[in-house]
Parts: sequence; C-alpha cells; structure tokens
Amino acid sequence: MRSKIKEVIDGSNSILLLTHETPDGDAIGSVLGFYHYLNSINKNVDMVILDIPKAFDFLPFINRIVDNV
Repeated sequence: MRSKIKEVIDGSNSILLLTHETPDGDAIGSVLGFYHYLNSINKNVDMVILDIPKAFDFLPFINRIVDNV
C-alpha cells in the first residue's frame, strides 16, 4: 500500500487536501503537516477546509487554506 501511495504522489503535479465535515484539530493538523511535506518535495498543493475554528488561527500555513468554494 505504501509504495502505491508514493507512486500516486510522485506521479502527481497538483494535489488537493481535504478533511471531513466539522474538522477537529487532528484533521486540520494532518492536512497542514501533509501540506508541508508535499511542498518540500515541490508539489503544487491546495487545501480546502470549511468552517475552521478560530482557535487554530495560530498554526503555520493556516492562512493558505481556502475555506469557501
């Protein structure tokens, strides 16, 4: 499974990261962490998370999340 995921990532130029509805800290943190990793390997990454609680405004890269579509 891991090699298949790596193969898909390596073969992708643009990646969209999403969470489940009403995201909690784990969901938001996971998206932000994966965003950081994908940027480090030069992928174009977009994040869409609706209804982000203001309590998470301090997190790095939070301002790069699109919260409306």
